[in-house]
Amino acid sequence: GLSAAFVADQKKKGATSLRKQAREYGPIISKDVHGTSCFDQMLKNEQEFCGEWVVFYHSYSCAALLYEVQAAVGSVLFRFKAEFA
Repeated sequence: GLSAAFVADQKKKGATSLRKQAREYGPIISKDVHGTSCFDQMLKNEQEFCGEWVVFYHSYSCAALLYEVQAAVGSVLFRFKAEFA
């Protein structure tokens, strides 16, 4: 399993969706009460479990998942930054 120090560090960093950016749902979701509620709950769940789990919100296809894996490999092996992916 994961070490307690690693889990604590990830919890301290917070939800990956909110790292280095403000919570912004965009103009369409922000105008919709139900949509905003759904996104709030989604981020609440992500924050609760961020110590041991990572979330892939757009992994609705094999191509999206493959992209995420390639981005992770590029980050680890070649030190590519996420903003350049």
